[in-house]
Amino acid sequence: DLTEVNAAQRALAQSERQFREMTALLPDAVYEADAGLRLTYLNRAGLELFGCTEHDLASGISLRDILSPKQFAAVHAGLREAAETGTSTVGEYILRRRDGSTVPCELHSAAIGDGNGGRTGFRGIARDTSGRRQAEQAQRLAVVGQLAAGVAHEFNNVLAAMSGRAQLAQRTGDAQQCDKLIDVVLKSCARGADICH
Repeated sequence: DLTEVNAAQRALAQSERQFREMTALLPDAVYEADAGLRLTYLNRAGLELFGCTEHDLASGISLRDILSPKQFAAVHAGLREAAETGTSTVGEYILRRRDGSTVPCELHSAAIGDGNGGRTGFRGIARDTSGRRQAEQAQRLAVVGQLAAGVAHEFNNVLAAMSGRAQLAQRTGDAQQCDKLIDVVLKSCARGADICH
């Protein structure tokens, strides 16, 4: 019955259109690759992230083209394991864009089954992690800055104690004040050593 076939084709076309419209709205890259790891689909964010066009995609882009050999081997092994176990895989990689620049990404991938226990390819999401890395770096620098400020404050306290006692001993010239100065200097040196440690 052609009516049912036509209705099924319209429903399939509608579903395909909805899928493409939804993925076009996502801020993360959505991709599909065939069993040979050649990219077959990228949403708008994916085209931007990978630095390519629809024409580049149609011409053929493999994951091998955008990953270093070592990273490609890791991705390939992870995808093979994901396909065998029916799970997904997650990893951080440096993607090489079409213009030669690189971008750190987190890839979430899973196998696409053929319904008979085999696989026809893979699909997943690629997320640009450069912003997160910059935030982590800024956070590390802030911690180092706080540590440096804390150490400077502690050393200033040590120096202030020695300076105060030295000024008092110098002003009075008293032997008792000089003995107290020696005591403060020795304690302050021990405190300085603790701070350095």
